Amino acid sequence: AGADGKQPEWKAPWGPVLLVLAVELCERLTYYTFAGSQSTYLKKQLDYKPSAAASLNSVFGMLCYMWCVPGGLLADVHGRYKVIFGFASVYAIGTMLIGLSTYPSEQHALRGLFLFGALVLVPLGTGGIKPNICNFGADQI
Repeated sequence: AGADGKQPEWKAPWGPVLLVLAVELCERLTYYTFAGSQSTYLKKQLDYKPSAAASLNSVFGMLCYMWCVPGGLLADVHGRYKVIFGFASVYAIGTMLIGLSTYPSEQHALRGLFLFGALVLVPLGTGGIKPNICNFGADQI
C-alpha cells in the first residue's frame, strides 16, 4: 500500500512480454520451416539418398530436444535471460549458415559444410531457448 493507503495500479510490462513473444514466434517459425523443408533440400539440392535425408532430419529433431536438458541446467546456473540471449545468438548464426548453404555455388563441399554447421547450431540454439522462454515470459508478469 502507498502512503495514502491505496494499492498502486499494476501495469503489465508489455515491452518485455512482446519481446518474449517475438523471440518465441521467430524461433518456432524458423524451426518448422527448416525441419519441414530440410529433407527435400538434402535430396534435391545435395543429392542425398532419401534414407540418408530422413535420418539427418530425425537426428536434427532429436538434437533439438536433447539440448533442452543442458539449456535448462545452464539457465539455472547463469540465469534465463543470459542463456536465452546467448543461445538466440547461436540460433541466428545457424540460421545464417542455412542461408549460406543454399547459395548457388560450384563449391558443393562448402555448401555441405555450412549445412552441417547449421545442423549443429540450430538445435543448440533451440535447446537454450525452448526450456527457458516460457518461464522467462511468465516471470515478466
